[in-house]
Parts: sequence; structure tokens; C-alpha cells
Amino acid sequence: MAEVAQDLVSPQELSDVLGMGRADLAAWINAQGLQAFRTEQVWRWVWRHGLTEFADMTDLSKGVRAELAEKLQVSRPQITKRMVSSDGTIKWLLKFHDGNEAE
Repeated sequence: MAEVAQDLVSPQELSDVLGMGRADLAAWINAQGLQAFRTEQVWRWVWRHGLTEFADMTDLSKGVRAELAEKLQVSRPQITKRMVSSDGTIKWLLKFHDGNEAE
């Protein structure tokens, strides 16, 4: 019988940076024992640069990037449909990581 790793976390169980305010992220960073300035680094990469992969956050050490990737996710919604009206207005149907969709 194959062994199943007990410490693997499914994406649904990871905390999502996009669901956190800056204070929530700071509290999470602090609870992990990371330096407080990491909050601003992660916040800037996600909100200013739009990154979703911690591996791309180059001013974080490889160890910190790996730790964040094991415990956090950045789940931007996917555009499942793009609609353009006759007046040029664009609407998107967005699908979120929980399967829900919104226009």
C-alpha cells in the first residue's frame, strides 16, 4: 500500500493573499516568524506588479519564497467569457478559485 504524505496541503486549504488586507498579511507574516518588512515586499509584488507566483518575487530569499509558496496562494480569478456591447462596453465573466462566477 502506498503511503500518503500527511503534510501536503491542497490549494483550497492554503491562505490566499488576495483575501487578506495589509494588516491581516502582516499578522500572518509575524505569526510565521518572518521579519515585518516582508509584508510590504509581498504586498508590492502582488498588488503593484500583479504577480501570483512567489518564485518570481526576486527581492525575497529563496527560502522565504519557498516557505510562502508552501503556505500561501495568490488566486486571481480567471476570465471565462469576454463580452463587448454595441457601445464598446466590455464585460467579463470571472471564475473564482472556489468555482463561483461573477460578471
